[in-house]
Amino acid sequence: MASGLAFLALAAGGCMAGGEDPAGTGPVNTATLTVTLEAEVSGLPADLTITGPSGFVGSLTGEGSLTGLAAGTYQVQAAPVTVAGDIWDPEPASQTITIDPAASPVTLLPIRYRIRTGSLAIAVSGLPAGAAADLLLEGPGGFTQHLTNSGTIRGLVVGSYRLTSAPVTAGGGTYRPTPVVLDVQVNPSRTPRQAAVSYARVVGALAIGVTGLPAGVPAELT
Repeated sequence: MASGLAFLALAAGGCMAGGEDPAGTGPVNTATLTVTLEAEVSGLPADLTITGPSGFVGSLTGEGSLTGLAAGTYQVQAAPVTVAGDIWDPEPASQTITIDPAASPVTLLPIRYRIRTGSLAIAVSGLPAGAAADLLLEGPGGFTQHLTNSGTIRGLVVGSYRLTSAPVTAGGGTYRPTPVVLDVQVNPSRTPRQAAVSYARVVGALAIGVTGLPAGVPAELT
């Protein structure tokens, strides 16, 4: 199955082949709508609303069946679903099916769910244990998030993001990040984009001047 896609199949079938009821008393008057879910993501739910004749309204949130459906035209509305922070969109979001209890063939109607969002995995290294980083993530639509350690951000709108890192003071020293600015393009995918920031302690220098000694006499400093 293609990456980032999930396929949902709806099956509408009569009670038995030939359009007769089990007792053989006449044509079947109702049918069953069965939902089967095939997904790349384990546990991906559905969010379906089914409307039909005489004000019928039903809903399904995953694999299951609607029984006792009268003949007629039904509208299937599929809404986006969110799993582990990722948003999945149905394509198409609305479809029309015809239920005919007297007909034996099963009607299959596929709904494709495509991932809408992306994610970013940020790895921070080089700081002493317990020290907090100083990172700012900015993205589309005014998105901002302050980060202090490694982690993965899911459910991000697709687009360009900028990660800005600032120096931090920890353990009596100053740590500077590399890179200071990192631009990352987030695409619709379950696999996070990677971003790494490495901190290093700033090593200082001390200049000492000595005066008053005769020429050629070295100073002794402790």
